[in-house]
Amino acid sequence: MDSLDGEVGKDLGREQESMTAQCNRGKPAYRDASLQVGKRVTDLLGRMTLEEKIGQLYQLCGWNAYVKQGRKAVVSREFEEILSGSGIGSLYGVLRADPWTQVTLETGLARGEGAEIVNALQRFAIDNTRLGIPLVFGEECPHGHVAIGATVFPAPISVASTWDPGLCERMAAAISAETRAQGATLVEPWASCNVGAETSTTTPCANNSLLSIPAAIRQVSARTSTGLCSGVFSLAR
Repeated sequence: MDSLDGEVGKDLGREQESMTAQCNRGKPAYRDASLQVGKRVTDLLGRMTLEEKIGQLYQLCGWNAYVKQGRKAVVSREFEEILSGSGIGSLYGVLRADPWTQVTLETGLARGEGAEIVNALQRFAIDNTRLGIPLVFGEECPHGHVAIGATVFPAPISVASTWDPGLCERMAAAISAETRAQGATLVEPWASCNVGAETSTTTPCANNSLLSIPAAIRQVSARTSTGLCSGVFSLAR
């Protein structure tokens, strides 16, 4: 009986592999998730023009990528025009709201709205560019996500003064989870004098207490796989 079950399992496995191969057949190699990353990257780079490669180096301010129409946020005409050219690689601060960006409670994105507009921007980028390369969404997170409804933590220099690396990591993980839930795929903690931690190598959180954020982001990213985000966790990569 065990032998029969094993053969049935092998048959099902072969059938699944065959179905996957059929689904991937006809796709360009860089879109074939069954291939090694290196092969996919090589294929994609070979298809890109010089202008498209340069475009991937651009990161533009994201708070101009949407407009509010009543209580709903929609993709802005400015963003559509930018994507119609050689494209961009990432948007910075789509969700950011503070005096510097001049985004307010009225013009900014509430928590649910943030994930929705990131979805819309990502979908537009994938559907309306030649190669459909997903965007990277970077967000300002010096001591909490600078967005409406996010938790504000003490500045990193204050957290470092606790001499508690575990506390630093828990804070970073919390910031990571909140930011990821809004659709971001990259946090930008910055290390200027007011947000950086103690620079002494003897301090548990030396140089920047938010250095653990990228690791926390990667842990969440490992559970994601596509170019869109759900209302809970971003799946943008």
